[in-house]
Amino acid sequence: MSRKEPLEKYLKIIMEKLDSQEKIIRNLEKRISQIESLSPKAGEPTPIQPSLLRVLRGLADVEKPLGTEEVAKKLNLSRNLTSNYLKRLSELGYVVKEPNLEGYGPRYLFKANLEAIPDNLKKMVLKKE
Repeated sequence: MSRKEPLEKYLKIIMEKLDSQEKIIRNLEKRISQIESLSPKAGEPTPIQPSLLRVLRGLADVEKPLGTEEVAKKLNLSRNLTSNYLKRLSELGYVVKEPNLEGYGPRYLFKANLEAIPDNLKKMVLKKE
């Protein structure tokens, strides 16, 4: 066996691996394109769960910040569920979570952060049913 034969053999293996990697990359690019095509475009409604929208609406129509229990009573939801929704809305930046400095009552107070809500979503939040 000459020196050239093993080199050709390895070159063939490398080329096959390269083809395989290119196929994988093409598939990934195709999947990324599909995901990007599903993401909201400018002017389209920003996707938000109806339950989060309900809590956001409840906070948007009050002047003062509310505690979790007050929001739960207002929306007729459990305190636990309301707490989870408020946490998620706070993470999105749509709700401001601030400590209660009065020394009694709830530990945290929440209020809608209307400036942070995208315009297309703000229309849904401020719409009266």
